[in-house]
Amino acid sequence: MDTFIWIWALLGFFAFISVISLQDKVSKLERRVRALENDEPMAVRIDLSDKIGEYIGSQVKLDFYDDEDDYDVFAVTATKGGRVTICDCDDKWVLVRLSEPDKKKQKPKTQEKLLRIHSIKSITTVSETS
Repeated sequence: MDTFIWIWALLGFFAFISVISLQDKVSKLERRVRALENDEPMAVRIDLSDKIGEYIGSQVKLDFYDDEDDYDVFAVTATKGGRVTICDCDDKWVLVRLSEPDKKKQKPKTQEKLLRIHSIKSITTVSETS
């Protein structure tokens, strides 16, 4: 009988410790929620789906939201002679052609990529230079 009392006491002690750690986690979450409620609301993303059709066939520079960067586009625009051209779009997706000069061959390396319109912050037309 004495053994059962010790087992239940030990289990009670473990339950007490787990409740203390859960209470700590709950209080941290409550502080985060209060901090988020006091902050300004997130900026609404601009919907470019109706405007992006004007840029089909144009060489553009794309600016992305911070959490949705596309590194392929940045790599192409960072190289000298790299081009991003909008090929097609619908209300949610845009098809872009990424072209960068190939130093070994005469014709440029190209690839096509689908990008989500809601990840694009702004579009700027790039003027063609000879």
